Amino acid sequence: MADQIDIHVTYKDSKHIISCPKGEVVEDFAIRFLEAFADMLPREVEPSDVKFQLHVEKFDDYVDLQSNELLKDGSKLRVRIPERGQSPIKPHPIQPNTIYRLWSLVSRKNEGVVMRNSSTNMVTCSGTFSPCGDTLMETIDKTNGQTASFALQFKDGANKELTLTGDGKGKPVEAKVPPPPGGNQDRSIFEPEYFWSYTMFKQRNSYYYLGCDASGTLTLVENWNLEYPNPQALFIANKPNKST
Repeated sequence: MADQIDIHVTYKDSKHIISCPKGEVVEDFAIRFLEAFADMLPREVEPSDVKFQLHVEKFDDYVDLQSNELLKDGSKLRVRIPERGQSPIKPHPIQPNTIYRLWSLVSRKNEGVVMRNSSTNMVTCSGTFSPCGDTLMETIDKTNGQTASFALQFKDGANKELTLTGDGKGKPVEAKVPPPPGGNQDRSIFEPEYFWSYTMFKQRNSYYYLGCDASGTLTLVENWNLEYPNPQALFIANKPNKST
């Protein structure tokens, strides 16, 4: 029918083509998604929980869709549903203006602590728990709205401020000088999410998380199922002793 359009939707490993009226907006389409994928949703989900991303052919990447955007025929969408509620064990929330170390569950390089290479400013999960300023990061409050978010800041020998920065999925994470006011700071800002005793760090305005592999390489990784998260994205946040 001329007044109908078809949308290709991916949620986890399942794909459906969902038809809707021409001129429908994302907010209304969420209800159709819930009906089409009802048999695989892990719990009761509200339409406002559903977050859509649109595949852009030119960049071969996905961008966030706002609730009032119009859908177009043939669009390819993928869906993420953030986990609601609290873990059975109270998490240890990340606090602003606080010094932390991050320990990787997956890394097998040394003791798996996130550290900055002082020569190259590359950041890996290959540090140790011995006293070392290159494994210490201070949380700088970058909260915008109701979602707590932070820059993770190192200091080099000259006391220069360098923030942990991710430049895309699979690319090495670096410590970089923060962009000036008005610049794009989202690559250096992370929103903590909690899974039992672990903390996950989601990059602002993306679906990627800090993640580490067995070799100690720190990159941005996908983490689609927050009830059964990607182990690479799980970190223990450790507050060092004041003498460290």
